[in-house]
Amino acid sequence: MYLHTGNLENAIHCCNIASILNPNHFTVWHIRGIILRKKGDFHRAKFCYARCLELKPRNIAALHDKASIHLYLEEYQQADICFDKILVLDPLNVEAMINKGLLALSVENYHIATELFNRAIKLEKDSPKVVACKELLSKIGFLFEK
Repeated sequence: MYLHTGNLENAIHCCNIASILNPNHFTVWHIRGIILRKKGDFHRAKFCYARCLELKPRNIAALHDKASIHLYLEEYQQADICFDKILVLDPLNVEAMINKGLLALSVENYHIATELFNRAIKLEKDSPKVVACKELLSKIGFLFEK
């Protein structure tokens, strides 16, 4: 409740109490990570997501959250590893395809970016993120012609 109302201090306090009662509760660690990310404490949030993944290594939400922290901290290789894990667990995960494609694009790996964006387009051709991928593909095509 506190998290949804924006009362992050009370929300973190509740998480602290809950973790005393059950230090291995996935949801407590996940919510704590979300709160810390909202507060801008990215390093501690990353620790919480890592703990989540120790408890549930195949949890896609925690992998996405950890990847987003890595991106914010400019830890691109670690973010890419998270996206790879997501795509192993869920090969049709469009969000991971797009984010991995954007990472590939940022290091000028146009072939990988093109492949990932095309896969995403085939799965969700009308979503706003995929429409943006189509625009990126037209720009990538221009780069191939150079």
